[in-house]
Amino acid sequence: MNIASTCAACALICLTSANAELFIDIMANPIVEGPEILLKDLAANPSRLPDGWEKRTVAKAPAPGKSSEYNLSSIAYALQKYPDMQDVILRGCINLKVDRHGSSLAQDIISEAIKNYVKNNDKWRETEHKVTCEQISDSIVIATDKPTAVTVKSMEPYGRTNRYKFVLSVQGEGLEENTVAVNARITE
Repeated sequence: MNIASTCAACALICLTSANAELFIDIMANPIVEGPEILLKDLAANPSRLPDGWEKRTVAKAPAPGKSSEYNLSSIAYALQKYPDMQDVILRGCINLKVDRHGSSLAQDIISEAIKNYVKNNDKWRETEHKVTCEQISDSIVIATDKPTAVTVKSMEPYGRTNRYKFVLSVQGEGLEENTVAVNARITE
């Protein structure tokens, strides 16, 4: 084979590759970890994506511990913002359900925040006291691998003597700020 025929064969391969359609198979029930759905989260075989495509944002992810449904056409539309993806063909179920990992915020984390607040409050700082929190009726779901800050925003007397209502702020990456009210008894 001479140099001219080798160059012609290479040119034909390059031309064929440039015009070849790229297929990306999309999973029916992908699981995401972060606050955004990335192309690698949806692709059945993310290692076959061209370099740099795996971190392309497709949509906002559901809240931790939740699921959302998306259709294949909305994913294709979202990917059209990338100029080199205009000719990409997505294959998969018409509708897919995206899950995001999450776990309930532990009761002891909330109890600890209330106990620290009471311990540093002028009213109880110099006294021996015991804080007993009631169970939280609504569970707060947080991203499992992200740090969470739980702080007391306010406290007010509630019902009978020694009972208080605490309003707490729960914050963390991938989690919109939530407030939760917890009743607690403080005995001296």
